[in-house]
Amino acid sequence: MRTKLILLSLLSFSFLFSAEMIITKPLTEQIGDLTLRQYPKTDFSGNLCALVKINTDLDPFDEIGSNRTPVDIVSKTGEVWVYLSAGDKRLYLSKSGYARLIYDIPLQLQSNTVYSMTIMGSGEKVEVTTLTITLNIEGVVISREGKAPITATSTIAPFRLQRGKYNFTFEKQGFQTQTKEIILQDDKTVELTMEEGSSEVRFSAPGIVTIQSEPEGAEVELNGQKVGTTFGTYQGSHYAGEYTLTLRKDLYHPTTKSFTLQKGEVMDIPKIILKPRFGYWQITSEPSGADIYLDEKHIGQTPLNKGKIPSGDHTLRLSKNKYKTHQETFVIKDGDKPEFNVILKPNFALLEINSAPETNATVFIDNKEVGKTPYTDTMMQAGTYIVKIEKELWSGTTKTITIRPEIPEKINLILTKDFGTLIVEAEGYKIYLNGKEVGTSNFQQKLKQGRYKIKAAKEKHHDAEKDVFVNVGQVTREKLSPIPMLGSISVFAVDKRNSSKKITGADIFLDNKDSKKKTPTVLELLYGDYALKLKHPDFLDASKNINLKEGDTKTVTIEMDTYSGSILAKRNSWKTQGWISLTATALIAGGGYYYNMQMNDYLDKYNNASVSTDAMNYKQKTLDFENYRDYCYYAASGTIIYSVFSWIKTAIYNGKL
Repeated sequence: MRTKLILLSLLSFSFLFSAEMIITKPLTEQIGDLTLRQYPKTDFSGNLCALVKINTDLDPFDEIGSNRTPVDIVSKTGEVWVYLSAGDKRLYLSKSGYARLIYDIPLQLQSNTVYSMTIMGSGEKVEVTTLTITLNIEGVVISREGKAPITATSTIAPFRLQRGKYNFTFEKQGFQTQTKEIILQDDKTVELTMEEGSSEVRFSAPGIVTIQSEPEGAEVELNGQKVGTTFGTYQGSHYAGEYTLTLRKDLYHPTTKSFTLQKGEVMDIPKIILKPRFGYWQITSEPSGADIYLDEKHIGQTPLNKGKIPSGDHTLRLSKNKYKTHQETFVIKDGDKPEFNVILKPNFALLEINSAPETNATVFIDNKEVGKTPYTDTMMQAGTYIVKIEKELWSGTTKTITIRPEIPEKINLILTKDFGTLIVEAEGYKIYLNGKEVGTSNFQQKLKQGRYKIKAAKEKHHDAEKDVFVNVGQVTREKLSPIPMLGSISVFAVDKRNSSKKITGADIFLDNKDSKKKTPTVLELLYGDYALKLKHPDFLDASKNINLKEGDTKTVTIEMDTYSGSILAKRNSWKTQGWISLTATALIAGGGYYYNMQMNDYLDKYNNASVSTDAMNYKQKTLDFENYRDYCYYAASGTIIYSVFSWIKTAIYNGKL
């Protein structure tokens, strides 16, 4: 019996001095967490695992188990990843100095799903939460658990406290004193309304505290309540009492210090040097321009110059088009200065695509047109593609290819003939294919197999049309001859002065072109209007306009006149007389002009003569030349009238020709 009591006492003693593992945040599903996309694992049955992330300050554990053996356990900074099979019901965690924790999982674990929970050790530092108290007035004095009271300078009082239960007191002169119990498990906001009323608020006289930090800009917390920052120097008036000072700044370790402020004391706390919680890093890559992802956050492209990076575990990922993604994990300790130079491995290769028996085929890769054969891409992204070539009149080819990094891929694709050749001959005629003009005299083209309508056409001809069928690989040759639309004229020539006299051997001109025919003859002509002219060395040219219709048979007799006594001869005679009289008029008028000049010369001499005999002589000369001038002008008037008459007669005979 005594032995049992001793054992029981020892057992009680061991429990008394064993710390406990406390679940400060129960297991919950983390919707949107993509960790398993990057780090998946399968269980012993080949199924995707569930991942439980345990946030803790107790790692490493001596043992982590489940009702079925965990698939894998991965330690991270501040947390442990436990890969479990879907449907696992219980977790076991053991650590020296702590009571073993048996945790019944409250959820049905699903495969490929991420969960999170927090387990902390009793008596150890736990995660800090944020408490925000919103007030309806400023200047409220807030205190808790015997700590020195602090005046809220605004209607918002922020606190950073460990999880737990706290009793707050809120006081202000002229308002009722209020107390409130607040339980903190997660970040929380509490609203409190101060009501007017009587209160007995008596606080000890304040003191003044001055706080500096290096570097500056740290948040100043007194008894968990944020009261300012150390930009320059923090200086504040606070009630006498016990204080816990905490300085917080990004990339620096929090620093805590306790002090007691006396009534009326001016306390100058020595400058607090914050311990860096970062290192420096820089990264380059070959080639440069790679996207940098630090802990899955895009932060720029290489090269990245020296910059700060928080201490702890990190994941680096470099991504660049047509290169393999580089990924690694690394640890930064305070003050580390790592340099990363990453050589990216190509994820591309040379691709050459040729076609035969013809080139210039259109190339499609995954249904996107990329060029013509021969086609080359020196940096084709690795992967599987569907390559297709097409060319008009040819049957294309499709092929699935796989591009492997740094292994050249050269493919030759065959085009199959899908056409025949059509040749049309129609010398001097326009050629039409299915109603569209395609050439003159000769036409040759490759065509798809099928039926086509060809036509040869020319003005004043009946179209020659034909339906043809073009077969693949064959040459179809056709000759077309449109039929002219003809009429005929019999051409005779007779003497105008003796109609019974036939004229033979007159050259026949049609529209001023020599027909190479002589009278009498029969001309076969296309229908239409013609200007018919006859020429003979013994006769004047004779012309006649004719209109010929298809099928007409006409007889045309043209009278030809000799030159003598003809209208042409008379016209030419009057024309000659006109030129002669015009010439005579010019000569006579020129003489009159000369005599007029002489008259003016002697008139000047007469006017300037100083001797009477000379004056009488000059006067007579002036009168003589004046008479000569008048005679010439009178004669010129007669010749010009005759010249005009001659030109009128010439015009009359021209009209008769």
